Parts: sequence; structure tokens; C-alpha cells
Amino acid sequence: MIDLLLVPQGVEYEAVCRGVRGMANPPPVWPVAAGAAIGRSLAQLHQTGVLQSGQSVVLLGLCGALVPELAVGTRVLYRDCRAIAGGQVTGRWLCDRDLTTAMQQQLGLALVEAVTCDRVVSTVAAKHDLAQQFAAQVVDMEGAVALASLTALGIRVAMVRVVSDGSDRDIPDLTNVFTADGELQPLALTMALLRQPVPAFHLIRGSLSSLKILQALTTDLFKNRYT
Repeated sequence: MIDLLLVPQGVEYEAVCRGVRGMANPPPVWPVAAGAAIGRSLAQLHQTGVLQSGQSVVLLGLCGALVPELAVGTRVLYRDCRAIAGGQVTGRWLCDRDLTTAMQQQLGLALVEAVTCDRVVSTVAAKHDLAQQFAAQVVDMEGAVALASLTALGIRVAMVRVVSDGSDRDIPDLTNVFTADGELQPLALTMALLRQPVPAFHLIRGSLSSLKILQALTTDLFKNRYT
């Protein structure tokens, strides 16, 4: 049984909330900060009793593909996630095997190796380098931090993502569009998109389609009654 859904705040959280709308007794959905700030969000949820040892939690959201086999819109399930800083692996954490296996069998998701970076990986060249150096298929900005925090609390974790940008397209440099608390700054985002209109088009188109798939995936999660 899944006790809780965690989703990066903003459009990803809104998509998941739409996905559970009208479902019978879905678990609570909690927004958490994007990027490394997710660690503070999870600590706060633990302090208030929302997160407790022994729970089963699913983290949902979007990710970027590092390999051409994963097109925009592909639904993926993490096997594990490594933290990358300065070109080196600083930690590796496994998702819960039983929970991950059950979800893979029920939903038929692609099982992937993931890496978490402290910056947005925006260029084709950078994506290729990550794939080659670390034999990873997807990248995000919070997976490893979330896994480290939750497993330390004795919480079982599965991670489900939808690819929102492919390995064959650049997206805008979004390094400065998030606050230290992981909140999106609309003006900074707008400026970043205007500076790079073609990559911005790829980002917007991929995000819109992937958010719809994330919503549908959330609904599918509770049509399969193992949850």
C-alpha cells in the first residue's frame, strides 16, 4: 500500500493532483521543493509527522533523458539514483526493491538508472557526457537527495518520472530560475526562455505533453489496486 505521494511543487504537483481527482481514497499528495531544497521540505514533513518510519512513498515528477531510446513522454521507474557533483559520484541510493518490482510489473514502466545534478542539464553535449561517464539513462535535480533523506528515515521509496526533454534537443539554461527554496521565479524563467527561443520551444512542448502523461500515469497508478 502506498501511504503518500510526493511531487515537486508547481505544475508537476498540479498534474498529479488532477490525476487523483475523483479516485476512491487515494493517498495524500504533498508538494515538495524542487532541486536540492527538497531535503529541507522532507525534514519539515518529518518534523510535523507527515513522514514516518515504515511508510511506503512514491515520488512522482518529470526528468530529462540522457539516451535516445527514451523519447519525450516515456514513463520511467528508477532502480537507483546517484548524486553527481564536480563530475564525481558523491552517493548512490537504491529504491525499495519490492515496491519498485510491484510497480514495474503492474504498470510496465521502463526501469532506469538515474543521476541527480545540482544544475539543469541543458545541452545535448552535456547529456551525452553524463550518459557516457555514468552509464545513466535519465537525470533530475532532486532524486538522490530525496532517496537519501527518506531511506535514512526508514521509509520505503519508489520513484516514477516522465521524460520531458529528450537527449537530442537543447533546452534553455535554467540555472538561475529557482530560488534557494526550490521555488520557480516566473520573471527569471521568462527571460531565460526569451534568450533561447528554439530550445524554449522544445522545453515548453515537451513539458506540456509530459505533464498530461504524468496526470494519466497517476490515475493508472490507482487503477491497479496493488496500491
